[in-house]
Amino acid sequence: MNTPYNIYFQIDSNYYLGSQIRASNKKIELFYHYVNARNKKVDFEHLDTGQISSGYLPDHVSFHFDGQIHTKAKDSRKRKQYLSELKCEINPFNLERNNFTPIFLESINISDSQLIQNRFKLVERSETVNKPLIDLTGLNSFSLILFSKCERTNPNAILENEHIRKLNSIVGVQIKDVFSVDDKAQKFKNTSGFSTEIIVLAVQNIWEEFSKIEHHITGEIGKQGGNSVITPPIELLGRMVNLNKNR
Repeated sequence: MNTPYNIYFQIDSNYYLGSQIRASNKKIELFYHYVNARNKKVDFEHLDTGQISSGYLPDHVSFHFDGQIHTKAKDSRKRKQYLSELKCEINPFNLERNNFTPIFLESINISDSQLIQNRFKLVERSETVNKPLIDLTGLNSFSLILFSKCERTNPNAILENEHIRKLNSIVGVQIKDVFSVDDKAQKFKNTSGFSTEIIVLAVQNIWEEFSKIEHHITGEIGKQGGNSVITPPIELLGRMVNLNKNR
């Protein structure tokens, strides 16, 4: 998949470009781009230290075959910085037959027009013609889950998984040949012998609701625009709604 894959949304009579998935076939890297968020100034808190920093919303999250995961953003001077550098234990792009793994979860608040404008890019309807379109009309929030899977894994096996089937699905989109057999043969000593595909699954917001946020300086109460979880354990996905209800 050398060309970017755009994820479009419809809310009432408006159409939006919400996210973009891009692959580097040479390096075997996958990028999840926040199309409209990268130029939005924010203050954010480092949960490990409690320190408040100023900067911009993330540009993208990148997933690498060696398990490295980076979230790229910019500081207040627009200098590149990486947030939440993690490493998972497996190569998510060289899975065997019948295997799949969740690699990213994003929940998005669309309860008012300003939140939508901050996160999505308004586009003409003509741009979405003959392309997968996720209709979010009537929802205040939703979640996107990205799965990496072997081409020989039936997509229905994901939806029928004992944990995933607890979620309320809206629609699923399958992206084929993200990394081909030849792509992986150039990079890996041992390959599964199958191409890698990505499933984008839209579900009703698994967190059920978003918290109100108090500004650390002004005390102003605002709305949480969203949250994300990198490489969420599949066992946790089916429990998140219940965990939220018991908060």
